Amino acid sequence: MTGAFWLTSVLQTFTGEFGGSQLSVLFGVSATDPATFAAVSLLIIGAVLLACYNPTRAATNVDPMVALRHD
Repeated sequence: MTGAFWLTSVLQTFTGEFGGSQLSVLFGVSATDPATFAAVSLLIIGAVLLACYNPTRAATNVDPMVALRHD
């Protein structure tokens, strides 16, 4: 999250030097809004945990000896 915040600040500096527009798409939300960074981080973490749940649950139901014999 710190790296994304820093990279956004760097990109905003460079676009300002070359006559570009602001990096904000929404009105009233800056490109380096900490609440937005936290919300997006939590959303991504939630999606990752949800995607990992079923394969992990299925893997815990397999007998270790059966899995070792399969290889």
